[in-house]
Amino acid sequence: MAALSYIRSKAGWKGIGLIARMALSSIGPYLGWRPGAGPLYAGWDLSYECNARCVHCNRWKEKNDDEARLSTSEICRVARELKETGVRFVCIAGGEPLLIEDLPEIIRYMKGLGLITSLCTNGALLAERADALVSSGLDHMVVSMDGDARSHDRLRGVKGFFHLAEKGIDSVIQRRRNGQPTVSVRMLLHEENIDEIPRLVSRWDKTADSVFLQPLHNGTHNLYEIGNGIRTVSSTAKLRSILNMTGLDANSFNSLMVDYLEDPGRFRHMPCLAGHWVVRIAPGGDVYPCVEQRDLVGNLRQQSFGEIWRGNRFTCVREGLARQKSCSCFYNDMFMNVYLWKAHERLPVLRRMLRSRSAGAT
Repeated sequence: MAALSYIRSKAGWKGIGLIARMALSSIGPYLGWRPGAGPLYAGWDLSYECNARCVHCNRWKEKNDDEARLSTSEICRVARELKETGVRFVCIAGGEPLLIEDLPEIIRYMKGLGLITSLCTNGALLAERADALVSSGLDHMVVSMDGDARSHDRLRGVKGFFHLAEKGIDSVIQRRRNGQPTVSVRMLLHEENIDEIPRLVSRWDKTADSVFLQPLHNGTHNLYEIGNGIRTVSSTAKLRSILNMTGLDANSFNSLMVDYLEDPGRFRHMPCLAGHWVVRIAPGGDVYPCVEQRDLVGNLRQQSFGEIWRGNRFTCVREGLARQKSCSCFYNDMFMNVYLWKAHERLPVLRRMLRSRSAGAT
């Protein structure tokens, strides 16, 4: 989603070229192609250390992984390998990446390599690190604002986080140069905060570069697990009405998200793009083809990223994911395939390809 937000905000020939590469990568699983260049996008959790205690996340509990995380010099080496393999986007996440002291230097190094860098943060430390982040050349950041102060702090597990994140976003926007980094405000959506969408839109729609919604969902492999009385969205008619009222339904992702929540099975004909234009890297250097962190394919202390990407283990996992229909997740169904799904709805040829692929898998 960070990659798509950045492309939308930075149009032009570069954006068109990146979208074209995404489209070609999306066709690969249909045709059984083995990708030549590396993935377009790498989601990279630099650390699981976190200053929040989110009720939907178990990453902050993973202390053992954090003790073995890659050093700054190792991160820079891996960044070079990603660039050499063909990666264009790196989304830095965690945990809370702003707790990493060397983060601005890491971003500056990635930018020097020509990588488009995005940051996913809870925003609590943004105000005090705003100058360093803007100076680093960061391209894009995603900051969570999960309803009003009460709802946000309940979800994040720390009182006062709402006001810290709000102050942090304003600090970055006031200090940035030539509109960079672009800022997306993301609301993690659940049944109890649907009514707070209009307030979020009125606060950020004219201030941030984009506002989007992401429904909470379970993802046990990547340490997301809803609990503490938080319920997934079930009031889809109400949600659709609010999106229409606020104008958020003009965004394809937001409007298709409601379709997904109503009938996830409708999206299950889409190919899995894991290992084609996306990979996930854990703090200790473990590499996974998918955002859900299934099917470990290698470790960056034992092999270079290029060796892992082209290796037999990755090839077998990639081919298996492209064939099977039993594996499905929100990330592939929505984040990776959202615009391909829009094309699928409108292009009979693509629909026939999908049905043929589905019948063959069955």
